[in-house]
Order: sequence, then C-alpha cells, then structure tokens
Amino acid sequence: MERQAALYDEAKSFAFVLTEGALRWRIGSASVHAIQLHHLAGLAHLPNVSVGIVPLLAEVGARQTNMFAIFDSSAVVIETLTAELTLREEQLIAFYARV
Repeated sequence: MERQAALYDEAKSFAFVLTEGALRWRIGSASVHAIQLHHLAGLAHLPNVSVGIVPLLAEVGARQTNMFAIFDSSAVVIETLTAELTLREEQLIAFYARV
C-alpha cells in the first residue's frame, strides 16, 4: 500500500498494460474481485495514470510470463516468483518498450 502512494504524485507518470485475462482471473471472492476492479478503474482516472487492456482475442507477437516495469527509459525491473532483476542496457530497455 505504501508503494501505491506514488500513483498520486502528479510529478510522476504511470502506464499500465494488462491482459483481459488478468482482469478476469478471480483470486478470492467475487466481492474482493469487484473491489480490486473498482480500485483499478479509479486509478485509471488519475491524470498521470494510463491503463491499457490487451483483449483476449488480440494477436500478440510476444509471450510475456513475468511482470516488468520500465522506469523513465533508464531501467527495466523484471519480477519473478523468486527474484527481481534490473536491466539498464539501452538495447534491453528498448526491447521491453517494444513488448
């Protein structure tokens, strides 16, 4: 929850891309799922936050199995189940930006 405070700092900008499947995947009760979706919809209305959704029927060129975040074109942070990897090489950042 502390990390989410950054979302309300309008000096920063955030772009999130989620798959429709991730939004439909319900972990927990229907009421918890509804609260999570409502929270996400509220964040999407912030002026410094954009949320994109890849539809289930979209043809995609790359398979992404881990979450990653791009920070100001200076680093990519990849999270796995057991570790976090930070990439700073320009070519790798450009690759993740294309994905």
